[in-house]
Amino acid sequence: MPEAVVGLIDIPTGGAVGKFLENEDGAFGFRPRQAREALDEYHTDAYKQQKQDFANADGIINKAGVALSNPSLITNTIVESILPMLVGGTGVRAAGITNGLTNHFVKKAAALGSAGVQAAKQKGAVLAGAIGEGAMMAGAAAEQIRGENDDKLLTPGQSAAALGTGAAGTLFGYGGGRLANRLGINDIDTAFAGGATRAASAASAASARSLPRRVIEGAIQEGFFEELPQSVSEQILQNLAL
Repeated sequence: MPEAVVGLIDIPTGGAVGKFLENEDGAFGFRPRQAREALDEYHTDAYKQQKQDFANADGIINKAGVALSNPSLITNTIVESILPMLVGGTGVRAAGITNGLTNHFVKKAAALGSAGVQAAKQKGAVLAGAIGEGAMMAGAAAEQIRGENDDKLLTPGQSAAALGTGAAGTLFGYGGGRLANRLGINDIDTAFAGGATRAASAASAASARSLPRRVIEGAIQEGFFEELPQSVSEQILQNLAL
């Protein structure tokens, strides 16, 4: 999460802020990569082996098999993802983006009655959540790209690639969120942005489903319709930037 925040400032400054905070030759500095490596040493040997097995697995099917047979790989990834998603959602709410988008869509749907207004509110909240997620992706991409450069700065093209990552993340996040809404599945990005999804509004219908079914639905929506295309586009743009 700190990487994403610093990365957002790096985009308009060409990486100057990240380089200054890193203080490469000093005793102290903002060095998240080193921090992660240091924290990884506190993992158990068994978990380190699981991560290595996952890295060594070839292809999506084999990697999925390793992950499913070692649930801690999945839960730790979820824990690491929660804070950036929360910060992105809180940010769009604090900036008034959620209310602004919701009001915009509500005005356009005012003639459609209460059902149309409710759908418009959900649409605005989904878009706000996607924008928050895309912003965090753009910042993280910028800081990762900057860290790979010898001069620890960003070129204008690399800043554009980071912005492209955020735009693609927003697009896929919005599509996934809208799909979740249509299917009656709760979308965590929308919830963090302060919006009520159709699933949240229909609590009685959601509670009638079995928990395993809801978990599977959410995993498919968040994993295959959002995270998968987001990760692919992020990697392609990062490769091009470097």
